[in-house]
Amino acid sequence: MIFSLQFETLTLRDLSGLGNPQPPAVTVLVPGSSQGSVAKPIASRLKFAVDQVTYSLDQLALPHRDLAILTTPILSLSHEPALRENRRRGLAIFVDRQGFHFFDAPGEVVETVVVSNHFYVKPLLAALLEPRQFFILELGPAKVRLIEADGENMRERPLPRTVPESLDQISSPEFEDHTRISRYHRSRNREKAQVISFGLTSANEQRRMQFFCTLLDRGLSSFLQERGLPLVLAGGDRIVEAYHRVNSYHETVDGALHGDIDYLSHDEIIERARMLIKTDLTRRGLETLAEFQQSAPGDRWTDQIDEVVAAAAQGRVWKLFLAEGAHSEGDCSSVIPTSERKLLPIPEDLVNAAAAEAIASGADIYVLPPALLPAPAVAIYRYSLM
Repeated sequence: MIFSLQFETLTLRDLSGLGNPQPPAVTVLVPGSSQGSVAKPIASRLKFAVDQVTYSLDQLALPHRDLAILTTPILSLSHEPALRENRRRGLAIFVDRQGFHFFDAPGEVVETVVVSNHFYVKPLLAALLEPRQFFILELGPAKVRLIEADGENMRERPLPRTVPESLDQISSPEFEDHTRISRYHRSRNREKAQVISFGLTSANEQRRMQFFCTLLDRGLSSFLQERGLPLVLAGGDRIVEAYHRVNSYHETVDGALHGDIDYLSHDEIIERARMLIKTDLTRRGLETLAEFQQSAPGDRWTDQIDEVVAAAAQGRVWKLFLAEGAHSEGDCSSVIPTSERKLLPIPEDLVNAAAAEAIASGADIYVLPPALLPAPAVAIYRYSLM
């Protein structure tokens, strides 16, 4: 068997693309080597994982043909020379009767081997839910910048032509002619055109800033709506507040990177922006949950783990809330309707099952501190059955 060793980092889209496995589903997570570590190379760990998988499959009394289908790809991968050296990135491996998939782990993982009805995704969720793509709109005093973050990379995007590049620019006749947006009285004689001065008073300056932010919002609206990514504002308190007042883009994050981000390192900007996005997403999710919790559970939401798993398997879950570190063991073959697919009657983590099913159907997922949730898992349905 030949493998391409151009590993890509696992994403939620990758997991969703795997769909529901044909049991038994094998998950192997192998940590990388931290700097200065003397841990065993990944190849050696994979060989040990094959022994664990074989033992687990033997307990299910599967035919030898199935054992070979599920273990041979992992064993073959362990022979690859690139995995015999210490490697900083860990691996996430998923095998079932339908295929073999391997990725760079999205974050740090602990050594794990699980044989179940579902791929074991729960320990990967925190890293998978990290915002990887977003925009930062830097509202500087002399220049506006739109920065796109993708993974650990950032690049400046050119602004649409109708977007002012600085606060000072909106007081020039040239810009008014270009955008055809005018709040000024001008004569027909271009040489005698006069731009109304906003003056030096704080009230006039505030109106000028508000108008500037309105132009920005209008000019960026189509571009941002097309991409649909979170937008983080950066800049001084006054201009950020002014932009929030006129903002029409729903994915604009509450809060901002206050001050001049040029004084921050690349990693600091990414980290702080991600924290703002995660906080905002959590707030929105909890507000939605609180709204639904005003009605009795059952028709539109539930906190019963069996009902959560069953609804997720049917694609009915719109938003899934999971408590960090939660575990609830059960038998999915008695929870998921048998008409959906054939499952093995084996115990497994129902919280993980709910997450795997929700990912496959494209639900929004939130992992929150246990104190914020009434149960290990809470689901809001896409529609009512009544």
